[in-house]
Formats: sequence, C-alpha cells, structure tokens
Amino acid sequence: MARLITHLFSPVGVAALVFPGIAVLAEEGIRGCLVAVAVFSVFPVVLVKRLKAAWKIDDIYDPEPSMRARILALGNVVYVVGIISLMAVGAGPVTLWSAASFLCGGILVWGISRFWKISIHAVGVAGGAVILVAIGGGALWPVVLAPVAVGGARLQLGAHTLAQLGAGSLLGAAVAGALLPLFLGR
Repeated sequence: MARLITHLFSPVGVAALVFPGIAVLAEEGIRGCLVAVAVFSVFPVVLVKRLKAAWKIDDIYDPEPSMRARILALGNVVYVVGIISLMAVGAGPVTLWSAASFLCGGILVWGISRFWKISIHAVGVAGGAVILVAIGGGALWPVVLAPVAVGGARLQLGAHTLAQLGAGSLLGAAVAGALLPLFLGR
C-alpha cells in the first residue's frame, strides 16, 4: 500500500490530479489542462522510464544523492518547458499559478537536496492540496489528508524522516500560498 501511495502521489501523480481539478473547478478550459498533464505528467513518466535504464537508476523514488540531483535538475527543465507551453496556449491564471508552484518547489528542492534530503513527494502533495482547497473552497478540505497519507507511506518505506516530510509539506504549502497573489491577486 505504501508503494502505491508513493506512486499515485509522486509529483507526476499530483500534477495528473491537480490540473484536471483546475479545469473543472476554476473553469479554465481543457486546452491548458491537456498541455499541463502532457508536460507535467505524461512526458516525465516516459522520460523517467527511458532514463532509468540509461542512467542505471535503481529506485526512482529514492535514488542516491547525486542521481537525485540530476533527476531534479532535469525535472525543473521540463517544468520550465511546461510553463512556456502553457503561456503559448493561453492557459488561465490558476493553471499558470499551479505550474509556477511546481517549478518553484522543484527548484527549491533541488537546492536544498544538495545539502539535506527533503521530501519532494511532500512538497508536491502539500502544494497541490493548497491549490485545490484554494480553488475548490471548503468542499475540498479532505485533500489536506493526502500529505498525511504520503508522509505515512514515505516513512513506512524508510525513504524519509519526519523532519524531511514536515519540511517538505511546509515548503510546498508555503510556495503555493506565496505565489497565489502573483497570479490571482488575492
């Protein structure tokens, strides 16, 4: 069960949930959603499958530190391409806010990971929860339980400590919260 939760709530899994949620809840249309899911979810999955063999990655969810840095750096390049693609198709402000949250969280995790292991799963799921609650209102409060489920799964797998998970959750929520007024003026 812990492996399944880790897989479903990986950054690509969170993106696959958040962007369609935005299309429905924020009524921003399907074009931005399709581009976002393609660039933030589908393309990274295909890329990782190819790189796993080429880079000899044993565990994509808990790689050794130098490999983690390479994967995170490449992921951030993909996120930049995603934001440029979303701007090109005229994606709405909520979609752009979410994409920017993924990118800023990814850049911060890459920098922090050079010195200390922080949970990218926790960053992504907490940021995604903030986004969905902000646009969905009180009706979506159960999504705040997702970071707890992810934290429990990552602990059970021995991938992170409580401090790494807590720091990741705080970082993800803080990044999404800090970027919200830049895109939505709230």
